[in-house]
Amino acid sequence: MTDVIAGWMTLSMDDVVTRLGSYLVVLSILGTCFPGEISPSCARQVCDVLVACLHGPSHVAIVAAELLAKGLLLFRPHLTDVGQLVLQLIPLTLDDDVAKSRLKQASMRLLVEVGTCEASFVLTVLQQEMNVSDRSIAYREGVLVYLMTWVNLQFRHMVRHLPAVVDTVLTCLDPTKPDRRKKCLAMVRSSASDTKTDMYLILPPDISDSSRQSTKCLHDLVKRFPMVDFHKATQRLAVGTMDGVILLYDLRMVQ
Repeated sequence: MTDVIAGWMTLSMDDVVTRLGSYLVVLSILGTCFPGEISPSCARQVCDVLVACLHGPSHVAIVAAELLAKGLLLFRPHLTDVGQLVLQLIPLTLDDDVAKSRLKQASMRLLVEVGTCEASFVLTVLQQEMNVSDRSIAYREGVLVYLMTWVNLQFRHMVRHLPAVVDTVLTCLDPTKPDRRKKCLAMVRSSASDTKTDMYLILPPDISDSSRQSTKCLHDLVKRFPMVDFHKATQRLAVGTMDGVILLYDLRMVQ
């Protein structure tokens, strides 16, 4: 099987699927269920093909993302550029086409698995993405949706990374970037009901209801973690850390 896969780079995506698809599925499942039964070189080749297949048609990308997510412990040593993989997957979660809902789910699952394996690195990548000036609001919203999906699914693991999570959310509220701050404030708003604290005061009055997004990042953090709280009067967010230190963020100045 290894010899069959070895020449995949000379094939078109259609030929890869037609000639190698069954081999990829069998080897991925075999390596996931019985890691000792597949050699590192074979795992590397399978991993490379699956990552390449993420660029393929929707039905191909779905299978590739699902196999990578299920076998991530096997494939992780062979992912040569985790940051690029994250950036490749985020746009796949932004498509509102109902026909691509399974691709969105598969991509998000893989993003969560990759983030859980490489939390500190992936959080750094997300912070950098939020700082890139030419990223669209839809893309930034996608980053925040991914971040909060990850946090909510792996909240026990993410407790130790709360400061970095909050820093990532607040990156888009930098007061030195007023246009970005104004647009992104809508993405960190809280809902009106079922809140531990009222965070509406961080929203400027000229943000219309139609422009308000539903990610509710800070609200979700306050609701999820008892060591995170918001003081309405002073507009400050407090985050308790694993080291016993309490971090205070002024949401009016984001500091």
